[in-house]
Amino acid sequence: MLDIESFVTGEMSTRMAPVPEGEYSAVIVDVKARTVGVDKDKTLLEIYWEIQDGAMEETLGRLPRSRQFIFLDVTDEGLLDLSSGKNRGLGRLREALGQDGPGLFWSPNMLVGQMAIVQVEHHEYHGDFFAEVKTIAAIS
Repeated sequence: MLDIESFVTGEMSTRMAPVPEGEYSAVIVDVKARTVGVDKDKTLLEIYWEIQDGAMEETLGRLPRSRQFIFLDVTDEGLLDLSSGKNRGLGRLREALGQDGPGLFWSPNMLVGQMAIVQVEHHEYHGDFFAEVKTIAAIS
């Protein structure tokens, strides 16, 4: 536990180097759903990908991770909306992972441990650059 009466000398980090842009083999290590928006009226699925590249881990000095964000269409009952044109992003993810099809029982927790090829791109927010998974493809 941190001794809050202890002192440190020197500067602390204010920025973190993002995973470089590019295409990588990655595994999903966590999935979280949360409500966002001014009225908390939108549901966002955050998917945490760990890039499978030991050299990058050594270069960055940490596990190379990137997030993917998918907005979800949810029914009034709080279930995923399966009607036509809804949840296309999640549908593409499930399809790439071989988890989509008629009659399959499925929940977002089943994404954890799945591997795919991800395309990482950077976006800027208040002067910092963040790595975000933009597209995914099945591993051949």
